[in-house]
Amino acid sequence: MTVIVSSDGRRLTLGNLLAKGGEGAVHHIVEAPDLVAKIYLRGKADERREKVEAMVSARLHQTTSFVAFPVDTLKSQRGEFLGFTMNKVDGFKSVHDLYGPASRKTEFPTADANFLVRSAINLARAIASVHAMGCVIGDINHSGVLVSEKALVTLIDSDSFQFRSQSKLYRCLVGVPEYTPPELQGALLDKTDRMPNHDNFGLAVLLFQLLYLGRHPFAGRYRGNGDMDIRKAIGEGRFAYSERRAETMMEPPPYVPGLDNYGKDLGRAFETAFRLPPKDINGRPLASEWVALLTSVEAGLKTCAADRAHSYAGSLSSCPWCSIERSMGRSLFVAQYSPTAPIMDIGQLLTAIRGIPAPGKPPRARENC
Repeated sequence: MTVIVSSDGRRLTLGNLLAKGGEGAVHHIVEAPDLVAKIYLRGKADERREKVEAMVSARLHQTTSFVAFPVDTLKSQRGEFLGFTMNKVDGFKSVHDLYGPASRKTEFPTADANFLVRSAINLARAIASVHAMGCVIGDINHSGVLVSEKALVTLIDSDSFQFRSQSKLYRCLVGVPEYTPPELQGALLDKTDRMPNHDNFGLAVLLFQLLYLGRHPFAGRYRGNGDMDIRKAIGEGRFAYSERRAETMMEPPPYVPGLDNYGKDLGRAFETAFRLPPKDINGRPLASEWVALLTSVEAGLKTCAADRAHSYAGSLSSCPWCSIERSMGRSLFVAQYSPTAPIMDIGQLLTAIRGIPAPGKPPRARENC
């Protein structure tokens, strides 16, 4: 087993591999079960050392419970910088497993529509806490967000955040185009100072995916000539669900919730977040504003009489989830039928079953030659 050394000289043993990515690997620590170690790949450690040391010195891990910040630096027995320790995030899964209808049934089997709203609130809270301490995430994307079975949210990959230590700014060097705002599409991100308003675009995309079946807000049917991929649609402000469809030339895909399924205020907030161009550097809804808005949405939800997994805006006269499921021919949540739902007439059910024609005779097996 590999032995590493903490900043105070403690010898620690790397345990089993937890995860591996493009920058390094995360391991259990045998002597510290509440911590994990991120060990950088060769060539990555030196370029991250100064930033990680500054984050540890600032004790960012003590300022918020929403982020897995570096706790301590790690070196080899020869004194080479290797990576850092962070608090273990146990029992959490990728937000992608939650917002995807198929994976949600297996990874979050008890999650209902209200759970999605609660998770969205906690995601906005997490990002608001990062902005409150003066950091900018920069590389917002689904792989950096984890959710628990209680809808709690933790942000990981914090060593890529934009962070200022005294007079020095440590930039976020990367970004995922599908979560990057239009004004930064194609920009040299390693030379760009990020603003909270840039994060606010990526946050709005993630919130939309959580609430709208994992759909990207800029993925739809383009009514113009040629192809329209997501990156191009973002750059041209073509929000597929917008009420300004004569302008955006986009139509949403089939079998998706309407923009007002959670109420008109939420729809207007998404319109503001995705409008091009933003009127000013704070033109998109702030993370803290999403918290207030989504909390209000949650308070106004009503439960479907037929399936308790369905919740929708009280201003709507019927359940939109039931309508979508009927059109799709499959369920979007693990069903939780209400005892007050209308009971099917068993006689009608038996008649329907008897009306199904019997299968024909099976084909004769071929004889061996």
